[in-house]
Amino acid sequence: MLSLFRRLWISLRIKTREFPLQQVFDSKVPADESWAIPNICYQTWVNNKFGKSHSKEINNFRTLNPEISWLLFDDVQMHNYMKEQWNKHPIYEIFKGSKFGPMKADIFRYCILFERGGYYFDISKSCTRPLRQLHERDSMGVISFENNKSLKPAKNEARHLLNYPDNLIIQWGLGFTSEHPFLKKVISLIVARADFYRGKVFQNPKDAILELTGPRAFTEAVVLSATPELMKNISQCGTDFFEAGHYALRGSYVRFFTRNHYTEYKNSRILS
Repeated sequence: MLSLFRRLWISLRIKTREFPLQQVFDSKVPADESWAIPNICYQTWVNNKFGKSHSKEINNFRTLNPEISWLLFDDVQMHNYMKEQWNKHPIYEIFKGSKFGPMKADIFRYCILFERGGYYFDISKSCTRPLRQLHERDSMGVISFENNKSLKPAKNEARHLLNYPDNLIIQWGLGFTSEHPFLKKVISLIVARADFYRGKVFQNPKDAILELTGPRAFTEAVVLSATPELMKNISQCGTDFFEAGHYALRGSYVRFFTRNHYTEYKNSRILS
């Protein structure tokens, strides 16, 4: 274990290099209806303040995609959106009852992309290739695969439709037209399975979250929904967006000075 002195020294060094936190602002461009997927990317975090290195990386990602609008929803804006647009749908009560930020962010991304279409990227992630170089103008969905194996590999027809049928499908970065069947399916799966998770204590909450709202749920939704017709208009971008995906932007760990990482919790409920 690190000594108390070393922990304090590391903390001081981080704060000296990364503080004060920098604000990241929305950037908007005119809508481009010549592409099937709207030219807007949604992100979310507690607020819009990040460490110096992280904020620079976020802005670099945006600069790489000048033809896309970037909207960052803080916690208040995310909650307001869900209340305004989804309050009559059972997914809203699941969103409200979610105990961890990543669960709320999972639900939010599925819902806003289903309602509006566009892209979503986790605030700690990016891609070194411009997003519109990943797919064609008429693509109705953009997905990529993790290098991690799925606990429920694709079978039967879906196995022949997916380029990496044994792998999890990334949901930290994705793009879809509005009302896409994959998004509809993952929302319905969460609603159908919520009662099993509600009120239960999980020794490792992370695993339960991955199953209920995370990449395992999204992967299953795609596998269950995939048909030859649907997959014709889905751009499958290899693993980690043709290895151009960045899983952890430089300095992105600083955001956990604001919120504890969900992997730190044990023996906790994930849903009330």
